[in-house]
Amino acid sequence: MRAGLLVMVLGVVTSDVAPEQAGRFTAVAREIAVDLDAAVGLAQAGKTTEARAKVASAYFDRFEHSGLEGKLGSLAPAEKIRLEAQFGALREALGRGDVSDATRGMAVELQRGVATAAAAVDVQGDSAWGAFVSAFLILLREGFEALLVVGGMVAFLTRAGRKKDVRTVGVAVVVALGLSVVLAVVLGMVATGAGLAREVLEGVTLLVASVVLFYVSHWLLSRAESARWNAYIKQRLGAAVGEEGRWAIFATAFLAVFREGAETVLFIAATAGDAPGAAGKAAVAAGVVAGSVVIGVLYFGFRKGLVKLPLGPYFAVTGALLYALSVIFAGKGVGELQAAGWVSITPLDWVPVVPALGLGATVEGVVAQAILVLAVLGSLAFMMGRRGVPAGGAPGEGAAVKG
Repeated sequence: MRAGLLVMVLGVVTSDVAPEQAGRFTAVAREIAVDLDAAVGLAQAGKTTEARAKVASAYFDRFEHSGLEGKLGSLAPAEKIRLEAQFGALREALGRGDVSDATRGMAVELQRGVATAAAAVDVQGDSAWGAFVSAFLILLREGFEALLVVGGMVAFLTRAGRKKDVRTVGVAVVVALGLSVVLAVVLGMVATGAGLAREVLEGVTLLVASVVLFYVSHWLLSRAESARWNAYIKQRLGAAVGEEGRWAIFATAFLAVFREGAETVLFIAATAGDAPGAAGKAAVAAGVVAGSVVIGVLYFGFRKGLVKLPLGPYFAVTGALLYALSVIFAGKGVGELQAAGWVSITPLDWVPVVPALGLGATVEGVVAQAILVLAVLGSLAFMMGRRGVPAGGAPGEGAAVKG
């Protein structure tokens, strides 16, 4: 059923593809199927370590390194996450020596899912238009969350009367982009272990970003509640940002851009490498430009919209946004470490896979996000307790000045 949905989403019709018609990714899917069959055979022979390594190789050296993962992620991110989880679950099961009917069925389902995804991506990527769409969606998908974080922080600093500190965000973005390119080049030059290193780096970066975002959210809202809105913003909040929070502002902007920067460069490079001829490569460049323009327009619209909000709703929206992103990043970070084999995978079939919310339908990811949600609720309760007055007032100040 999931395979059928993938085909419908991509707008293509797939079936068993004849060898002479097979595209590059269909050939990769066949190699993955051979690897998975071999892994099951190794586990049946009691060679569990080799079986686990075989599944890992099928994921990193074929599914990911071939570019199939990246292209599928730009077209159907939920399906990409499902396949990643299936690779991880099969790797763990065979590593435990589990060769039950359920585990063999898991291998067959994974083979079918990869084959359907590969055929769909091959059909979609056969034209210059397909290359344009892939590049455009990669830029849009990878840049949107960074846009929310950076736009929110810039709007916050502008509203606080600290326009000079906007440069801190700018420097963080430039540094993050530069390091992303360097990292992409290094990972591209080192084939062995590059996929694992990237998954680990992304997972750790996401979790660190989650913690930093949570801190910044709490820091922002706790100070905004400590005095009248206007007086605090004009007289105290600006100084607090400059003296106490500059490192947090830099770290937030840097992590938001860096966490996906290298992956974006690698995915775009893979898309350009697969594009048909000069027209295809030109289409990739056009897709990158178009995606960048859309991200830029969304950034300025988001930033201007936030700045124009009344003060009360402004802080509520900005704080809620950063809190929400901290929860989303936690789920995605756990998912990346699961793909790397650093965190176990316990599937939750009744939980939907929602990439935009960081939901990966595993116990570990849901628990990580639940912990962050509880922390957010605790943070809000703490701030309300400090105020000690009904909503709309401030300690010793009477009713807060309305924005």
